[in-house]
Amino acid sequence: MSRAGTKAVMRSLNLMDDVAAYGESCFWGSFWVQPNADGWYHRAQLDRIKKIYCSSILVPFDYDEGGLCAPLEEAQAQIATDIDSLQTPVSPGKAFSVLGEAIAKTVGKDVWVEKTPHHLMYLDRILEHSPNARIIVMLRNPASFLLSYKHQGDNKPEKIRKRFHSTYHPAVVAFICRGYLRSALRAQEKWPENVKIVSLEKLIAEDSVTIFDIANHLELDSNSKLRHLNDNSSFESATARPALKGSELVWLRLFTKRYARELDLHEPIAGSGLFGFIGSVLSLPLWGVRLVVATSSNKNYTSWRHLLNWVKS
Repeated sequence: MSRAGTKAVMRSLNLMDDVAAYGESCFWGSFWVQPNADGWYHRAQLDRIKKIYCSSILVPFDYDEGGLCAPLEEAQAQIATDIDSLQTPVSPGKAFSVLGEAIAKTVGKDVWVEKTPHHLMYLDRILEHSPNARIIVMLRNPASFLLSYKHQGDNKPEKIRKRFHSTYHPAVVAFICRGYLRSALRAQEKWPENVKIVSLEKLIAEDSVTIFDIANHLELDSNSKLRHLNDNSSFESATARPALKGSELVWLRLFTKRYARELDLHEPIAGSGLFGFIGSVLSLPLWGVRLVVATSSNKNYTSWRHLLNWVKS
């Protein structure tokens, strides 16, 4: 789930001597390359994959705590070399592994972990091609998710901040939250051995789950260097958190209340913004226009095609 502490967990795992945690490859989702009719990748598909990841902004290639401490360009060059060396045909699972192996090799580590939040929507595909995958599903309380999602652009440059604000609508974010929660429930029921669900709030409080439990599920040899690096990418401090509007809480309860209860998350409280809710309903067509404008001016921005995945979830 996006906005659910995935970056902090990734950086935490990187404190271990042998682990290279990176993201977001989007390999199984928005960057998916369809295999040949025979189900395998051949040279044409591998060349396309190489092109994608020789220009992708993978993280955290920086020298901050929990960073991978290597230039991203070195990892991209290693990915290109390793993909070129593959003998075709290659399975999608093997191609995905090559990305992680190349990154781990670049930073002198042995084990890789990848994080892409929307991969939660593609677990059928992932586990078809990598049946032994170990997966952590990070969740957070719906109200906290919506608040973080709403303000994720606040610390970014003005142009990006304006785009985030112009395409925000509480109904859409509540709908996305529902998609994550429904997919998490399905994952828990269908792949209980592969999947471990972790609540961000419980992880931070070390209430029933710790970063060591995450490492154990991923079959990592945790050591004394491992600790949870709490990270807040939306607000500078807890006191800087604004409150949600009553109309936003109404949308959350409509879309997520039942699923939050099933996942033992805090249900969103009842909102009292009836007139604001009606206004937000009436503003949906304008939101659609703004999204079209944002999509047409930025190919990497959320598209209608990508939003359809939330509908199917």
